[in-house]
Amino acid sequence: MLSSHRSFDPLTATAADLQEMLSKRMLTSVDFVERSFAQMDKYDVYLKAIISRAPKAIKVAKKLDIERKHGHVRGPLHGIPILVKDNIVTDARWGMDTTAGSCALKGSRPPDSATLFTRCSQFNAFRGSDLPPGWSAAGGQTQSAYTCGNVERPTLVSGTAYNPGGSSTGSAVGVSAGYAATAIGTDTTGSVNIPSTRAALYGIRVTTGTSDMAGIIPFSARFDTLGVMAKSPLDVANLLEVIVDNAFLPPGGHRNSLSGTWKGLRIGVLSPNKWFIPASFSRPNPGARAQLDRETLAAYYKLHRLGANIQDVDLISWEQLVPSDNYGLFDLFAADFRTDIQTYLANLTDSKVQTLADIVKFNEHHASLELPPGYENQDLSTVTLKNNMSADTYRMLLAKMREVGRELGIDKTLHDNSIDVIIGPADSAFSLLACAAGYPSATFPLSYLDFNGRPFGLFALTSKRMEATLLQVMSAWEKDFPRHPPNLDVER
Repeated sequence: MLSSHRSFDPLTATAADLQEMLSKRMLTSVDFVERSFAQMDKYDVYLKAIISRAPKAIKVAKKLDIERKHGHVRGPLHGIPILVKDNIVTDARWGMDTTAGSCALKGSRPPDSATLFTRCSQFNAFRGSDLPPGWSAAGGQTQSAYTCGNVERPTLVSGTAYNPGGSSTGSAVGVSAGYAATAIGTDTTGSVNIPSTRAALYGIRVTTGTSDMAGIIPFSARFDTLGVMAKSPLDVANLLEVIVDNAFLPPGGHRNSLSGTWKGLRIGVLSPNKWFIPASFSRPNPGARAQLDRETLAAYYKLHRLGANIQDVDLISWEQLVPSDNYGLFDLFAADFRTDIQTYLANLTDSKVQTLADIVKFNEHHASLELPPGYENQDLSTVTLKNNMSADTYRMLLAKMREVGRELGIDKTLHDNSIDVIIGPADSAFSLLACAAGYPSATFPLSYLDFNGRPFGLFALTSKRMEATLLQVMSAWEKDFPRHPPNLDVER
């Protein structure tokens, strides 16, 4: 354990803070890993954000400390523990399974680790943990580090006031609980943005196609992308240098976008009354909904007083992506998942399953573990197995979804209003538009629900490969809207 004169607060320390401590020889990478593990040991019995942690993390941290001592610093993330989601394949030598939360994949061996993990190892040389989705058979139900109340049952679109979010929830909760300063997740329809906002973090999902997705368990290879979560925009920018392919890095790097000013930004804001998750997809608390509306509008007014160039705008309805009378975005996911997961499973060795049908059977045979009360259905898998969409129908549907997300959606609103970015409530279905378009999106913390303490924030959309705009928004936001850490020792 750390001595008092060398301690730090893991709930507030950013990766940049930790790097400064390392540079000044105040602490070592070994200290950070030991503190990360101590946080997990103390709080993860309840939070359940962790599936596994690397047995060799201490050994590698010692190696990184020696490198630093000899003047070799790999970059701003050298020696800083980083959390990654449990669908990102790790090298078998690290001693961590990659399960995507399924016990059916425990012990399986992919042919190679993810390109992303290799890059993380080059910068950090270890990762702190493997993280589960919001609920998984392998990890249980992840709880928010903020709320005074439990998530007992799953809900559509993570709609309850207690639910910590989507399938990168473990990554987000782990950062907010001080297990690490930063995390990497994957995102299809909000799996980075929703958990980020519900953990009072800054988060970005990057433009689809700008990150190497090799070695990542897919949902839809066509729509999947990577995202990062952190306590500061600077940490987000540094992480983007890791996950974005070199060909798409901006001149001078992402840190150059952290101007800390609203100057030059033209912002369109969306009415919270129109854009929060509808009641049909959630179980809203009336008082919470009123607070979300009130504080979102107050934030818009504050931006105006701070000199930001803002205007009211509108945006195409996300419901055009999920029509009730025809194929929609989720049908594309089902078609992709059927082929993409099959490709991944077919390349595994030492695996109990080789096909999606095998996973369905495994779940049925281990129902008490994989399908307990409240989580009985595996509709995604069974519907996917029955998917018979023709190639022509797929192509036409894909073109339609791209058009809704891009030409009729995000790009139209940006162009028609001569703005750079669209901002609205993060507790919304905006993530569907970002997914359909394949465009980047971001979240940043705003406030906390009065009745249970759950964080909420705002969501930002912009056009293809415009992550720099989102980073500028984040850096300006950070100065005027401070985030607060959770009280992990409150009685729950």
